[in-house]
Amino acid sequence: MSENGKRSWRGRIAAVAVSTIIGFLLIEVFLRIFMPIYQTSILEAYEYDAELGTKLKPGVHLFETTDYQDEIKTNKLGTSNFQENWEAYETLVLAAGDSYTQGTGLPADMSYPAQLELTLNTDAEGGYSPKFGVVNIGVPGYGGEQSIIAIRRWWDAAPIKPRFILYMGCDNDYEDDVLFRSGYRHNHLVDGNPKWGPLVKPLQWVTSDLQIAILMKIALGKMRRSAIGVSDGATADASAAGPTVAELERSVLERLKTFAAEKNAVLILGWSDQGRAYEWAKNWAAENNIEFADWASSVGAVRELSPDIPIDNQHSGGHHRGWVNRLIAERFAAAIRSGGNK
Repeated sequence: MSENGKRSWRGRIAAVAVSTIIGFLLIEVFLRIFMPIYQTSILEAYEYDAELGTKLKPGVHLFETTDYQDEIKTNKLGTSNFQENWEAYETLVLAAGDSYTQGTGLPADMSYPAQLELTLNTDAEGGYSPKFGVVNIGVPGYGGEQSIIAIRRWWDAAPIKPRFILYMGCDNDYEDDVLFRSGYRHNHLVDGNPKWGPLVKPLQWVTSDLQIAILMKIALGKMRRSAIGVSDGATADASAAGPTVAELERSVLERLKTFAAEKNAVLILGWSDQGRAYEWAKNWAAENNIEFADWASSVGAVRELSPDIPIDNQHSGGHHRGWVNRLIAERFAAAIRSGGNK
């Protein structure tokens, strides 16, 4: 090839490269302005765990503002609490579950466990006394299997054993358990993940800040979910056909019941989504003499008088609004005050 031919060939490659870069930049700008995608939670708050896949880091207090302000606050033990310890409290309550328990989409003090702690410890005159310490070990993305591991691990390490175990199930728990057992939850781009090594930070930046990369990650996630046979999103209860998610999670519920009995603790069950799974879990709890935090009836009563009040947040973080978490806390509080005796 002649020298002129080589220059022409290099020029064409350079032109294609520049055009591609400009095209990507234009698409990125368009997506950021007109179709931004905001991811839930803050990657910096998580770290790798060989058994659980991911867990919240201890001692973080992070904020991120998208179309809402996301807040993650953990103590030195890695639980989502403002308290650093519970030495001043008379009785401990362990709250386990996923993002609905951790408090995704809300200020950290508006999670249902945070509201529960205030409800239990504030008297009719407005005084506060540390009677019940509510330990929030909920982690976004956890299914029932991870929650059981987290409960057992926390129990073994805790110097003070809880009297009550609260478990808030969710309509995507079964899907999360399938993803966990497949190893998918061990592949997340979190600090300390040996699969990604020194690439963790650069990849976190790319997949968190670039809209094109976020779209690609979502597409790859859908392909991975399809390959291991799970639906995209919490859709299992959308149809009246087939078992509910709560029914598919029966093994988890039964193991929680057995664990609580072995540890002489009181199990109180809740469910984050109204629907068929909620009703099945409620009936299962009644059949097994377990208290159920039946918040849906309270929410229904409020909405009869205020039909325009939303149940869920209207931003990309989703999840329940603060008033719903308050009513959930009230139902758990009533069960705790009764000692969990039906």
